[in-house]
Amino acid sequence: MSIPTEAAPLPQPPADEGTVTFGGGVHQTFRGTVADGVAKGATIKGWKRVTSTFDGQPKEQFCFLFNLAGREVDGELAFYTGVKVSTHPKSKLVPFLKTIGARVPTPDNPKLPDVVGAKADLFIKNEPSTSDPTRTYPKVKEVLAAS
Repeated sequence: MSIPTEAAPLPQPPADEGTVTFGGGVHQTFRGTVADGVAKGATIKGWKRVTSTFDGQPKEQFCFLFNLAGREVDGELAFYTGVKVSTHPKSKLVPFLKTIGARVPTPDNPKLPDVVGAKADLFIKNEPSTSDPTRTYPKVKEVLAAS
C-alpha cells in the first residue's frame, strides 16, 4: 500500500499542553550539557500534540520527548514533527516513524502507533537561547536509528 501524500491530521494524545514558542520550546526540560554531535542511547519517554507559533502563525505539531541513557535526571530533549502523513521532502513525521521502527499511519489505520520506549540516537547542535543569548541549549536536529 502506498503512503498518501496528504492525510487527515492524526488523533490527539490525551495531554495537550497548549501553545509553545520556537526557540527552545516549553516542553524540553533538559538541564544538563551535551556536546554537539550524536548522542547515543535515547529513549522516547512521551509525546503530545501541541500548537506552536511560527512566524506569528499557529501550527499543529507532535512533540516527542527523549531521555538520554544514564542521564534521565537531566530531563527530556524535545523533537518536533508535523501532524500530517506526507511524502513532502520537508515533512519529518514519516521519516521519524520509519527511523524508530514504528508503523506509519495509513487511511485504513490512521492512529499514531505507541512510540513510548522506542530507542534512537540523536544528532544534537547547541544553539543560542532566544531569552538569554549568552546561554545555549541542546537542540535535537535529527533522530537517527539506534546503533
